[in-house]
Amino acid sequence: MDSTQIAKHRGAKVISLTSAGKNPLSKLADISLNTNSKETKYRVVSIASRVAALTIADSIYTYIAMRTDGAKSLQIEKSMESLKY
Repeated sequence: MDSTQIAKHRGAKVISLTSAGKNPLSKLADISLNTNSKETKYRVVSIASRVAALTIADSIYTYIAMRTDGAKSLQIEKSMESLKY
């Protein structure tokens, strides 16, 4: 949550990618994307919801990369750098 608040303070638009329903992250987000996946009762980890979220994130990233044709590489590098912490 701290990183989200820092990003908003710096003027970034925040997009949340969470399971459906109200939560603190989606309340802070400018755009909220919700996943809906069905987990089995036999799995301890939530594989289905992770795959759903990663699929959406990867699709968005691919769309932006194709659309900008590398023009936004500096912004992408800054984003990757911020994820290291």
